[in-house]
Amino acid sequence: MDSTPFRLPDDAMAAAHRGDLIEAIKLTRARTGLGLKEAKDAVDAYVAGKPVNILHNVSASFSFPAAAIAAAESGNEIEAIKIVRAETGLGLKEAKDMVANYLSTNPAGNSRSQTIARDSSNPLGKIALAALLIAGVITAILAMTGKL
Repeated sequence: MDSTPFRLPDDAMAAAHRGDLIEAIKLTRARTGLGLKEAKDAVDAYVAGKPVNILHNVSASFSFPAAAIAAAESGNEIEAIKIVRAETGLGLKEAKDMVANYLSTNPAGNSRSQTIARDSSNPLGKIALAALLIAGVITAILAMTGKL
């Protein structure tokens, strides 16, 4: 774990100054890889003018492991998550989010799963497409209910 002092991301600080604490927490989570509780605690401490005393392992200072990149790009997201967890000490959700973030920001890393999904004659493609649709619906529902 990284033990350098934690500083909220600039856009999260701006959101906190506007009074939009939920946005500040979301931005902190997205930019740092912190869990919900840790991000909320960090924003709360920042707003209260207190030092943010947490150990963290933020994605901004984290070099995505080469082995995790290889696993993610070959379509083995589970292995990539295991590697990230082993090298960072992150929890399962945070490691999963980090791998998902890597894949979403590195289009080449997501090409294999997109190729599988496009091949409608491939049964795995149909399953992948169904899983993507279900994930999209769940994400939309969570976003509408404010739980995302």
